[in-house]
Amino acid sequence: MKENPLNKQLTPCPFCGGKAEIRMTKYGGSYVICTNCFCRTTDGGMGIAVCLWNRRKENKEKIRK
Repeated sequence: MKENPLNKQLTPCPFCGGKAEIRMTKYGGSYVICTNCFCRTTDGGMGIAVCLWNRRKENKEKIRK
């Protein structure tokens, strides 16, 4: 299977620090999953899944200031 170039944009898992990767559903959706603890985002488009995964509380606080 070909490596998705968006995988390089993913931050480590916020819970365990594990490696994250984008996966496709059989219905054409995408989600991001930690390869260590298996936490994941909800299904959506690839860009949405990456944004959801990379969003952190500290990022929101920086935006508000």
